[in-house]
Amino acid sequence: LRDPGLIRTLARLPRLKIVGLGSNHLQLHGVDLRGLRASFGLGWNEGLVPEEGVLTEALTTTDLHWDRMRPDEVQEVLVLTFSAQGAPVAQGQAEVRALRDALIKVDALYVCDPANAWFLQDPDFGWNGLSYFEAKISAITKQYRRVFAWGGSMGGSAALLFAKLADCVHAFSPQVDLVYTWPSFATTALRDAFRNRVQESVTSCRGQVTVHVGEENHTDNRHAAALPACAVVRLHETANHNTMKHLKQRGKLLPLLKFEVLDLLVRH
Repeated sequence: LRDPGLIRTLARLPRLKIVGLGSNHLQLHGVDLRGLRASFGLGWNEGLVPEEGVLTEALTTTDLHWDRMRPDEVQEVLVLTFSAQGAPVAQGQAEVRALRDALIKVDALYVCDPANAWFLQDPDFGWNGLSYFEAKISAITKQYRRVFAWGGSMGGSAALLFAKLADCVHAFSPQVDLVYTWPSFATTALRDAFRNRVQESVTSCRGQVTVHVGEENHTDNRHAAALPACAVVRLHETANHNTMKHLKQRGKLLPLLKFEVLDLLVRH
């Protein structure tokens, strides 16, 4: 896709809620992206200025946003949030704001995959995404005493892929082996690399890895069964794939985050 006029055309559709146009050839230099009704993911397109990139709940033009409480310092704990497939847009921002409102000092790092390719692709349309994202993420996580990582669905997969950079991980209905859900995605070698990376990273996590799935969702349970034995699997009373939303609607997501972050803060 190359014509940026497509954005305004789609924005006029009244029922459209989310649009993923990242990792294309849209020329976005000088394009006014204000006032879009739907949520748009536009990262990895042409003409974007990296220093002006945004990653919010309404618009993304970059793959990573480091949100520090104070620009001249880092807090003890970093909340690392990976976005699910979709636009993709930032997730977990409301929960981080709630932590800060409760006087819990945390910085946040929001990461998304503009290509919606399980963090396997890179901005040059190659398949070096794992090394690309690890380099960008680790440059920030290494500055913190403790790191909490989480995400749902594809974001949950990313939390597992990069679990070795964290001290505590919660993944909600992640894909652990792409063969179970999308056997035609990419090549056999890439699917194998994904599977092996999940196994290696989960076992290398500096703390506990917990995976949440709906007890009535067969596919999600199949993925969970493929995890290393060191991971803890929590079952929830739902068939919904979106277990993150399921817990949030029941008022359980924020307490979970608070508990884990406070636990990280008191660890020596």
